[in-house]
Amino acid sequence: MSAEIRRLRTLVNESPVAIGVEAFDVETALTPTIELHRATGQLITFRAEGSTRALGRPTEIAQVLEGLLANAMKYAPGSAVAVTARHELDEIAIRVEDAGAGIDPQHWDHIFERGFRVDPSAPAPGDGLGLSVARKLVRSQDGDLWVEEGPTGGAAFVMSIPAAPALRIVPGDAEAIIVKSPEPVPMREAR
Repeated sequence: MSAEIRRLRTLVNESPVAIGVEAFDVETALTPTIELHRATGQLITFRAEGSTRALGRPTEIAQVLEGLLANAMKYAPGSAVAVTARHELDEIAIRVEDAGAGIDPQHWDHIFERGFRVDPSAPAPGDGLGLSVARKLVRSQDGDLWVEEGPTGGAAFVMSIPAAPALRIVPGDAEAIIVKSPEPVPMREAR
């Protein structure tokens, strides 16, 4: 029910947090970031399943992906990373899964807190701000970001953003649908 309310708010553009969102193709928005990481030697597979048109701010969604891929490189070095974008109900789910050691479930909520680090004594660059900022960026677009266990036991970060409604017409969108009015039917003369 809450997902439907969020979708309807976005349709009428009354959502106070979803300011400046636009319809965009997730695959097109994410591909440059993935290619950049592949160029550094990171092994990444990417698959988009079904229509991946979403409502959001594509540069910010790509920035969140950048941070997730950088974290996978740092905390699961040498691990293959699988990125999947899929239309699920009224949302686009973007999964970033690594084959590393994973994150203890007791830390799943805490890793999104500002300044939190699983091991504060470990020498790792950063101040524990990346995931906190990433979640705020996604939530400001009526989406969410969370972590769960991946199929190989590694970390699976899931970013969920609203799917673009199929018939939404966005000003300037080359794919806008134009509905033709039926031809008028001539009236018969009364005899």
